[in-house]
Amino acid sequence: GIGRANQLLYHSVALLLQNKDTSGSLLKKICDETKIQNTSKAIMIATEKLLPGTPSTNDATEEATEKTTEVEELEGEEKKDGDETVEEEATNDATVEAAEKTTDAGELDSEEKEEGDKTAEEEVTAASNEDKGNEKTPDEVDKSVSQEEKVESTDGGDGDEQGGDAAEDAGDNDDDEDESEALRLARVSRKAILSGHKSSVRGLHYFKKGDDHLLASCSYDKSVKIWNVTTGEEVTTLHGYTGCVNALVTYEMNGVTWLATGSNDVGILIWNLEDKSTVELTKDVSGVRDLAVMDMLNGDKLLAVASSDSSISVWDLKTNEKKDTLRGGHTSFVYALTFFFYGKTAILASAGNDGKIALWDLNKSKLFADFQAHEKYVWTIISFEIDDGDRYIVSGSGDTTIKLWKLGSKENPIQKLEGHVGSVNALKYFTQNGVPCLVSGDSKGVLKFWNLKENKLLTSLELYPSAITTLTTFYTEKSYLAIAHYSDIELWSE
Repeated sequence: GIGRANQLLYHSVALLLQNKDTSGSLLKKICDETKIQNTSKAIMIATEKLLPGTPSTNDATEEATEKTTEVEELEGEEKKDGDETVEEEATNDATVEAAEKTTDAGELDSEEKEEGDKTAEEEVTAASNEDKGNEKTPDEVDKSVSQEEKVESTDGGDGDEQGGDAAEDAGDNDDDEDESEALRLARVSRKAILSGHKSSVRGLHYFKKGDDHLLASCSYDKSVKIWNVTTGEEVTTLHGYTGCVNALVTYEMNGVTWLATGSNDVGILIWNLEDKSTVELTKDVSGVRDLAVMDMLNGDKLLAVASSDSSISVWDLKTNEKKDTLRGGHTSFVYALTFFFYGKTAILASAGNDGKIALWDLNKSKLFADFQAHEKYVWTIISFEIDDGDRYIVSGSGDTTIKLWKLGSKENPIQKLEGHVGSVNALKYFTQNGVPCLVSGDSKGVLKFWNLKENKLLTSLELYPSAITTLTTFYTEKSYLAIAHYSDIELWSE
């Protein structure tokens, strides 16, 4: 798998460095001076001394600061007892990873620590401190050789071979004609890697502007980027934040394409994508976590903002004024939002750190219903309607499960999908020949495709040794799957 390949590559680099110091004296001296028991950490230090011109370990440590805590937020509480095998396979790398994680905790702690943010954050921190050096070793190994991996993938090397293997594995069920149709999206190969962000990608949003098919991405590196998915080129980079950008969404108004973005610090910025001018909607928002736009039946266009203070603010995008603040549905961070109509009633569904799902009637600006959906935080939530007119909500949680809820049903959840071993971070609904399907990504880098009609797993692809932070699907002349894996965005298609 990719994780094992990365480990082998990393060990090869280590051997190269050691061969340059044939007697091993410098490596031993560094170990003695730094009191490092494991030579892997010493190799990081030795790199600077043995290979002039490489970044210093201090620089490397500072760069690593942005990495692990982002993953901790998504996968920190996924530590299980079965991880000893991974640790045994990568013992040397575990010490490097533990050192990186300790440093990493700083930046996100400083940006994410806010009042009311106790349950999930403390649970994640406790889990990661308890299990340093276990489960995340492949994740950190992958990051340490990310540049080599990018080159191999772009040049059609190991990355493309692995993509091909994944596609071949996804086709193992060809004997079943019905299932093979639903697996069409799963039979994909990596077409492009969009590289440019310097840290974890937190959000993706596909949109079309004129004849251009575009993808917007936001990152922990404090930037927003626009990509042309046809050419794979970066169109522009938008700066305006001093903290992590967590969410983004586009919309059309008055013949102009607008982009709304939300962060931990500045709040909400509205970008005019024609002239790149900005409107600061508000700074008075505590840690924006998600955004959603809805066109109301009366012609209003609303923006909902999920916040870390357990509230949701609703804004009128025509006037850029706050319309409502929704409170009482959650007791902690609100992580995810989705808009839909239930008949003529405009419903906003929200999910959060408390494991609850809340349904809000936007016509009356009040809580419609709320319920305990999961044992742990709900990181992602989507909604869709099937041809029979039934409305469904799907939630993905830190408890590793996916649940399907049907509005109006007396028995909920109507489905529970199990099989992920990491936090379910991303969900996307699609259909194949009328068959309702779901693609999900988790904190272990695993992608799964599900047949919702038959309530079964179609295929599982172990793509990465670290978290899939978000994903989306879209269609140009063919179907695409965009997957955010740390700082890269991979485009997969048939």
